[in-house]
Amino acid sequence: MKNAVILCAGLGKRLLPLTEDKPKCLVEVGAAPMLYYSIKELIANGFKQIVLVTGYKKERIQSFIFNYFGQSSATFTFLPNPEYDTKNNLYSVYIAKEFFDDETLLLNSDILYDPEILKRAVVQLEAGHDDSFLVVDDVKPLAQEEMKVITNGNGKIVDIGKWLEPSKSLGEYIGIMHLRGEGRDKFFVESSKMLSNGETDKYYEDALHRVCRQISLVPVSTKGMHWTEVDDHKDLQKAKDIALKIIKEIPEDVS
Repeated sequence: MKNAVILCAGLGKRLLPLTEDKPKCLVEVGAAPMLYYSIKELIANGFKQIVLVTGYKKERIQSFIFNYFGQSSATFTFLPNPEYDTKNNLYSVYIAKEFFDDETLLLNSDILYDPEILKRAVVQLEAGHDDSFLVVDDVKPLAQEEMKVITNGNGKIVDIGKWLEPSKSLGEYIGIMHLRGEGRDKFFVESSKMLSNGETDKYYEDALHRVCRQISLVPVSTKGMHWTEVDDHKDLQKAKDIALKIIKEIPEDVS
C-alpha cells in the first residue's frame, strides 16, 4: 500500500506575517493552501495512508485535513513533533521512522510542483527497483544556496548538500524522496547516531550525505517541469505563478 510522510512542523519565519496564525504549509497559493496540492495529487495517485509530522500551529493542519479531505479515501495520521522549535527536520523524519517501508514517499510540505513530477516518482516507486531515489531538477541553472546532488559515472548519487560546487553538481533536490530496504535502514541508523550525538540542528539531507556512498541512491529527473520550494515572499509569488499553470491538472474528484 503506497503511503506518504509529509513534513509539516516548520515555523515559516521568512513568510511572516502570513505565518503568524498558521504553519507555512497552509499559506494560500492561488486558490488553496500549499499543502492542498500535494495531498490531492497523492490521493489521485493511489496513496492510502498519509502521515503528517506536525509542530507549529498543529491544530490548524488537523482542521484543514478534516475540512478538505474528511470524505476522501485516504487515512490520515497526525504525528506531533513537540520539539519543532528547537530541532531541525532530521528529528521530524526520525520520529516518523515506523511509518517508512518500501512503498513510502517522503515529501517536504513547502513545495509546489507540476503533477507530472509526482507521477514520475510514483512510476519509479512502483517499478520495484532496489534503488532509493531523490527527485532532482537537473535542468535549471544552479546557485550556491540550493540543496545540490552529485552523481558518479554510474548515475548514482554520491553527495548531497548546499555547500557543493554548482559546476560539479547534477541538479537540485526538490524535496521528494524514497528510501528502500537497506538504504532506509542505514539512513535511520545514521539519523539515530546524529541525534544521540546532539546534532539536532541538522537536516535529514545531512544524514543522507553521510550514507549516500554506502547505499544505492539514484536521481529521478523533473524533466524541466515547473516546481518551487517556498521559503520567502519571493518564492511565494513564484509558487502562485506555477499554481496558475498547473491548476487544470489537479484532479477535482479524489474520493
